[in-house]
Amino acid sequence: MQYDIQRENQNTVSAYFSGNSVEVIFQNGTNAASLVVYNAQQNTIDIQTNNDEMVGIQKTIIRSCDNLDRLLEMNLYVEVISNTYPDFITEPETAFTVAVYDVYQYKLPAVVDPEGNDEPEVYVGYMDQQENKFPEFLLFNNASSTITLKPDSKKYMGRTYYFTIVVKEKNSDSVKYSFYATVRVEGEILDTDDPAYVIGNNTADTVGEDTKIGYSINWVNDKGDGSILFTGPIHMKWLEENFHNFFKVYWRDTTYRKSRRDLLLLDFKPTIFNEDAMTVNFTMKFSKPYRIGLLVKKSDRLHIDVAMKEENYNGTYGLWLGDPSTY
Repeated sequence: MQYDIQRENQNTVSAYFSGNSVEVIFQNGTNAASLVVYNAQQNTIDIQTNNDEMVGIQKTIIRSCDNLDRLLEMNLYVEVISNTYPDFITEPETAFTVAVYDVYQYKLPAVVDPEGNDEPEVYVGYMDQQENKFPEFLLFNNASSTITLKPDSKKYMGRTYYFTIVVKEKNSDSVKYSFYATVRVEGEILDTDDPAYVIGNNTADTVGEDTKIGYSINWVNDKGDGSILFTGPIHMKWLEENFHNFFKVYWRDTTYRKSRRDLLLLDFKPTIFNEDAMTVNFTMKFSKPYRIGLLVKKSDRLHIDVAMKEENYNGTYGLWLGDPSTY
């Protein structure tokens, strides 16, 4: 907070307090900068402390000199009230275990400010010294205080990730508390983190010249249209002729964690094999149309996996696919 010296004390010697000669000390003579600091630009006293030992009445002296070098002093008593960080009404969950392609949602408990002097807020952040292990598959909805974990690639398998759940006062960057949280993804760590497939001619003259290509479901809209995007050109003619034999398409809802059921679409059709040799557009139908909306919101997940045996495609066209893609 700020204390305006002249406005609050117009009829006292405070009218002469200005410039860089002003200092603030405790009545025992020690520097009071840990609680109050003089702001020369605004001629105010800035009051702020994070020290719990300051709770109570703190007696300070504002000291300066006038133009005749006469000492000017004014007592300023500051009452410091205890101000603790907001907290959850119950202990939040901080250790999560999920499987690849699961969608796990956790709603944080309600949070309150014990003193009621500010509005509490919650956010998710990095853990100190573990910034590179933040789960990139984590989403946090601030409006509903919901954490969503969606590890959608096998590259996350067998690894542990770290993040913090922070509760703080809206108008203070210091009155806060961090809960340290972990996410462990089930499975064994893969030998490679490169979810890609190889495509090339694989002829005697081109052995070793294959190129690794990744792919993903690029977008899906609420009309049931979508697109698969490859990271490099592929043999589109072959894919067009063999699409339904090559790919297996299915979806999973939010109950998959318990049911372990892969669900079939009512229909799925590739519509455009783009001339850029990297894009395949498609359209799909659910037996219950509202499922499209849940998919767009990413509550449900669309999966496109490889169904064909490798010996049936890793030949003339040199096609080998790694991690499946989900949306």
